[in-house]
Formats: sequence, C-alpha cells, structure tokens
Amino acid sequence: MISALLAFVASPSGPDGLGAPSLLLDQGKLLSVTEGHADLAMYDLDGDGAKDMIVGQFKDGLVRFYKNHAEKGSPKFEGFEYLKAAGAEIKIDAG
Repeated sequence: MISALLAFVASPSGPDGLGAPSLLLDQGKLLSVTEGHADLAMYDLDGDGAKDMIVGQFKDGLVRFYKNHAEKGSPKFEGFEYLKAAGAEIKIDAG
C-alpha cells in the first residue's frame, strides 16, 4: 500500500486560518510513504527559516526528514533522508 500525503496549507483566506488541502510533491511527484500510515509535522529543523517536513511512518517506525528548498511560498522538497541519532536511524516502536 502506498499512502499519499495531504496537507492543509496555512492561509488567511479561510475562517479557520487554513486554505484548501493540497497534495504534497517531492521532486514533482506525489510524496508518499512506501507502506502503512504516516503522520507529518512542519518545523524548521535545520534553522534556515523555511519549514521542513518530518514524517513518521508506521512501518518500521522510521522518521523521514524532507528539507524545504523553497525560499518563499509553497514548500519544495527534493527527496528525504531518515533521521539519525548517534549514527543510527531513529526508530519509534508502535504502541
């Protein structure tokens, strides 16, 4: 199963501060995890002022980091790497 990620982009146009949902792209293709459920958070992890995306995937409990390469406006992602601590991939057990 492949799960495509959908995000609600912050926008002043909606009464709740959210714009219409939009599909996230990575290198021009739908951004997806290979199997199972996923959850995402947007946060400037690398301190460059652009909100990056962190995606936790249920299968294997791995955490993906997508660097945001956009200077302004819509995010631009160009692949991901698994987050690591002390040289090992971070894994979060389910349950």
